[in-house]
Amino acid sequence: MVATVLGSGCDPYHSCTAKEGALGQACEGEGCAVAVDIEVTCPDDAIAEQVELAIDDQGVWGNFYVGPEGGWRSFRSQQAGFSWTQPAPGLGFAGQEADGTVYRYLDSPGYLRSTASGWEEVAVPDLPVNFVGSEGFRVRPDSAGNLYASFRTGDESGQLRFASKAGDVWSWTSLGSWDPNTIGEYVGKDAWDRAFSLIHTGDWDGGPQVLLNFAHFDSMPVGESGELGRVANPPRPASGGDAPIATLRRAQGAHKLLSVVDGDNWTETAIPGTAPISGGCPAVYNAADPTCPPCHAELEGIEDGAYQLARISGGQLWGAWFVTRAAIDVTYTPEPRASGWRCVGTSSASASGTLHLAELGADGSLGRTLAYEFEDVGFVGTFGGREMAIAAFGQRVAVMFGSRQASSSGLGLRLLVFDTSKIP
Repeated sequence: MVATVLGSGCDPYHSCTAKEGALGQACEGEGCAVAVDIEVTCPDDAIAEQVELAIDDQGVWGNFYVGPEGGWRSFRSQQAGFSWTQPAPGLGFAGQEADGTVYRYLDSPGYLRSTASGWEEVAVPDLPVNFVGSEGFRVRPDSAGNLYASFRTGDESGQLRFASKAGDVWSWTSLGSWDPNTIGEYVGKDAWDRAFSLIHTGDWDGGPQVLLNFAHFDSMPVGESGELGRVANPPRPASGGDAPIATLRRAQGAHKLLSVVDGDNWTETAIPGTAPISGGCPAVYNAADPTCPPCHAELEGIEDGAYQLARISGGQLWGAWFVTRAAIDVTYTPEPRASGWRCVGTSSASASGTLHLAELGADGSLGRTLAYEFEDVGFVGTFGGREMAIAAFGQRVAVMFGSRQASSSGLGLRLLVFDTSKIP
């Protein structure tokens, strides 16, 4: 079956192309779980960064930044077809209403909302003078259609604000604070429509810690010491689920699901088969003499960035991760130093991988699963990573990831949309 070439791009500099992927071609009939499969190729680029998705009952928005030259690429995939668009306005996706309306945030006091004709910009007047524009005003609707939003105030430290809209007027309170030790945060509505914040601080006994707030000074530690992780979206259109707050976190030896009801009721569970990738060959090392033997390594695991978490309507959690299998060969050239030698490596690698999509219980248990193999996926090293984005609406889950990177044939990305109701 010949792949169908899709939208060719609307901007003069656009070098990316898209075609129907092999999974989409092979999957036919009412029982097929693969609703969309699109293979994107950017021959002039090596790696994708800041990949993001949003999905509604009409289709998918996609946005990603490519390197090394740099530039944003955006698209819209709908039942009627795939089309490249002008780079998406704003800084990123923020939230979604139960009717599917999607919001993006700006670097100014306002926000963008999706409409049938494009993105509508809405100003938010009278925000505090110390509003942090670089973090934006991020609209976080609840499941009943009420508008809420999160934003920062302060200079080198300040408050995490949670705003609500009544009529045409916004008002706000605090849901925690930030300072130079704050590594990241999420402020929004959970799967039970409760306002909350998760704050990842480096200023905690025992190492970096995630703190839960339902009110400003709660600061309840949840989970073991570690990263904030991938916080699951509130489900749309219907709220619910038995894990109202959940995040998928990278940890030593495995990725873990942290499920939170409140500060006294949380669990953190390692997910089988999700070890981070590690090991390999050094890029540069010091030596006493100019003898620099080659290095070969075979690695398997999840690269940094290649894992995500989402909720479908009703609150069921779905995780996605990509397990890479790489073979690396490095030859070294000796270079003299003031004392001794430095061995500088030139590497080559071959890699394949497996995309996993799994239904997750609140306790981290695996339910229904899918797995798809990919060849020639490229590998940038254990200190690099592989971008992945996820979005969900209704029973559908959209995943986009780097399916080929650091390759002579250019960058490849894969967009897959799964109908979870058809996964046995």
